[in-house]
Amino acid sequence: SDELVIQTAGFNDNFFLARYSADGEPLWARSLGGQDNEQGLALELLGDEPVVAGLFRNQLELDGLSISG
Repeated sequence: SDELVIQTAGFNDNFFLARYSADGEPLWARSLGGQDNEQGLALELLGDEPVVAGLFRNQLELDGLSISG
């Protein structure tokens, strides 16, 4: 089986998303984090893609992208 390693920036609470095939093989994983606490509060599928709702303070990082708020 394939192995996915999820790393975060080492700040406070972070969360992650992972996708698996129908037979349980890992397809991808993404970590979401920032300098303060982040919370994933809801997850829905839009077609075949995940949509996450949640909250963060100051900055959120995902795949090298930063969102400030």
